Amino acid sequence: MGLFKRVIRSQAVQESLGLLVAGYLKLVQRTNRFVVEPADAYDRIGPQMPVIAAMWHGQHFMIHFAKRPQDRAASLVSRSADGEFNAIALRHLGIRAIRGVGIVTLAQMSGRPIVPVAVVTSRRIDFNSWDRASIGLPFGRGAIVLGEPVHVPRDADAAALEGHRLTVERELDRIHERAYALVGSKDPGAKDPSSPALAGGSQA
Repeated sequence: MGLFKRVIRSQAVQESLGLLVAGYLKLVQRTNRFVVEPADAYDRIGPQMPVIAAMWHGQHFMIHFAKRPQDRAASLVSRSADGEFNAIALRHLGIRAIRGVGIVTLAQMSGRPIVPVAVVTSRRIDFNSWDRASIGLPFGRGAIVLGEPVHVPRDADAAALEGHRLTVERELDRIHERAYALVGSKDPGAKDPSSPALAGGSQA
């Protein structure tokens, strides 16, 4: 590992960067005017709490905007070195990190429903990364769209688990398309209809 990577992945640097990112995201949340759809989403989902929020990987920066102040939250984070930085930023945002379980398996084991979530802003930076990540900019408009809950039975076999994963994927595509439409934009991460579906493209 090179010197630069060793420095970037040091605990002190990652703590500092995580704190800066958390502070920036709080600024974005405070300075964007958000609309929630459907309007009664929290009334419908509230009785089912706790739930497992699902998102496309590239939308992970702002997913916590959908959390109500009274809700406790945890996020699945990869076990990689890069995942450590995300875990630190989440801690500064009051969100506990859980390292490494797929959401469909987690839903099966816990009995909790998966709720697809999209959080987008009109002013943002769209990165040219593998996951088409986006991060909001201050002083714009935002949309939070919650999808239909997906329940995974405890006795689901492999075929059923794959079916539920595809259901979550389709719902994520739908709500992201709607969220971007609400802010007058187009999803930069939308898949080409002719390309195969991404496997395991969601996380909570």
